[in-house]
Amino acid sequence: GSGSSSVGGLSVFRAARMVKMLRISRMARLLRGVPELFILFKGMKAASRSVGIFFVMWLVIVYIYALIFRSIVEGDGTFESEYFSTVPSAMNNLLLGGILPAHAMFVKGVTSELWVFW
Repeated sequence: GSGSSSVGGLSVFRAARMVKMLRISRMARLLRGVPELFILFKGMKAASRSVGIFFVMWLVIVYIYALIFRSIVEGDGTFESEYFSTVPSAMNNLLLGGILPAHAMFVKGVTSELWVFW
């Protein structure tokens, strides 16, 4: 009984592997047929590193300013409680209010329902 289930399981994995290989071969044929797509993919790969580094630097700058503003307003009731109560809250307010003000109300509304949607 158990030998037939493992053989059936292997055949399912083999079939899944064959489907994956078929998809990869189709993509390779497409890239050989249309070399412009390959050039676009290479360009996107080259640009993704620069964009990733930019976003990391952006988050570091927002984090540094959140620390600075958090320490400046410590003890001030209005700003501390509304905007800079914690460092993540300060980062959120700096990012949404300072960098993405057009989307701030939407993101805050969605986030108030479930924080995962930030």
